[in-house]
Amino acid sequence: MREEMTVENPLRNDGPLDRAVPWISALLAVVLAAAAVTSGIGSIIKAIAVLAAASIAARAVYLIVRRRRTSR
Repeated sequence: MREEMTVENPLRNDGPLDRAVPWISALLAVVLAAAAVTSGIGSIIKAIAVLAAASIAARAVYLIVRRRRTSR
């Protein structure tokens, strides 16, 4: 008899992608802010990019810390 193979859903709560999203978001926000700062765009746009990146990174850090506290 053939045995059925099951694949776990990586998008489930506390799955590998669920745990990786805050880290990916923080990294991407910092990289995009650095790209905006080093480019030749206006200073107002640079300031907006840095503020947006800071808020995204802060939210990601909050999610990472909250997840670690609740998993104990």
